[in-house]
Amino acid sequence: MPQATALLLQSGYWAPHKRRSLPPHKNAGLEIVYVRKGTLQWQIEGRSETVRPNSVFFTLPWQAHGSTRETEPGCELHFVVIALDTFYRRPAKSFGFAPGLGLSGRTAESIAQRLLRARSQTRPASPALARLLPPLVAEQASTGFAKNDYIAALARCVVLELARTLERPPAADRVPDDAQQRVTDFLADLPQRCAEAWTIDSMAAACTLKRTRFAEIVAQQTGDTPIMALNRLRVDRARTLLRSTARSVTDIAFDCGFATSQYFARVFRDYAGTSPRAYRDGA
Repeated sequence: MPQATALLLQSGYWAPHKRRSLPPHKNAGLEIVYVRKGTLQWQIEGRSETVRPNSVFFTLPWQAHGSTRETEPGCELHFVVIALDTFYRRPAKSFGFAPGLGLSGRTAESIAQRLLRARSQTRPASPALARLLPPLVAEQASTGFAKNDYIAALARCVVLELARTLERPPAADRVPDDAQQRVTDFLADLPQRCAEAWTIDSMAAACTLKRTRFAEIVAQQTGDTPIMALNRLRVDRARTLLRSTARSVTDIAFDCGFATSQYFARVFRDYAGTSPRAYRDGA
């Protein structure tokens, strides 16, 4: 991980990945996450937030947050943790930002109140925020001229744009086109149908789309290729059966749509990091 500066406490980039977890945790400052691809089910202090593609998500330092899932679905995201004026262990009625951010007292207080009053901590990302956050993450690892000044300028713009974003309505104002909605509906039904003998062509046909367009929309909504998304659901189903039944691994493999127990074992290890038998023993 790149070395932190006094202003940017942490930053990172997640590429789509088969196996990643996000247990509950807290951050030392204001965390801002831009989710480019994938749909994530996260929670803040036990309250669920659905974070959709092209969304921004934020948390304050006293808020425990993480995924509601055992492992994260495929996603692509950038995140930063921006320093405040001190470390807040408990909920505060107001807070300030690190002096290096360059915000006036009045502006900083106004931003703090917007963040504190937000009913939802997820919003559609504005075009400006989607442009600003990735280079801020990249700059943390750079050795370029005036690096800290550049980080401060970008971080200030990100915080200001987040505050503006909170003035806009939540995600309900984004209306998907017809093709996107058909894929959304198909993916919503797929956990109950994941054992069927799907191919990319048959999944695309179920959405009345050509396979290339179907794959593009699946990647945007899940962060995965269609087959990766299907296998992820099959492994999730297998996890449940391994924990809750005494059925053989081979029976579970067939029940989840895998053609052979050997292929099932390989895919399961890819997504779960262990063999089906070892997972059952440790459950």
